[in-house]
Amino acid sequence: MAGKLKTDYLMRYFGKDGAIVEFAEGLIKAKEIEAALYLNAIINVMGQSVTLFSVRNDIDAKFPGLQVRVKGLDLYRQLKQYNSSYEATELVIFHGGLVKTRMFSQKITVRLNSHEYIFNNTEEYCQFVLNLYAEKYT
Repeated sequence: MAGKLKTDYLMRYFGKDGAIVEFAEGLIKAKEIEAALYLNAIINVMGQSVTLFSVRNDIDAKFPGLQVRVKGLDLYRQLKQYNSSYEATELVIFHGGLVKTRMFSQKITVRLNSHEYIFNNTEEYCQFVLNLYAEKYT
């Protein structure tokens, strides 16, 4: 029921194009309200035939760095939900870090901001990454 209400709400303001609806939801979750309102205004003026491809450059030009903020938040939320080393690694790399794993070992080494961190298992590693970026993405 909640999912249907959310979808109906998003489709009312952002049209029926799945890519645009997903993009709009990401903007709202990232608290990029001005960008979401701008996207809504474009759809109101140009109609529901608008595709994300056709407006993406305009949105990126008006809101520099938007894609970076939205992607970082999305990776953090996925990590929080799945607690997977894949998302943790993507987030560390996204922030300029380097992650090394050893074959036949659970040890994970992270180099980030001139520091090196060593973890004995995936759980420790994921918890570290969640804590490291908690202030930035919550």
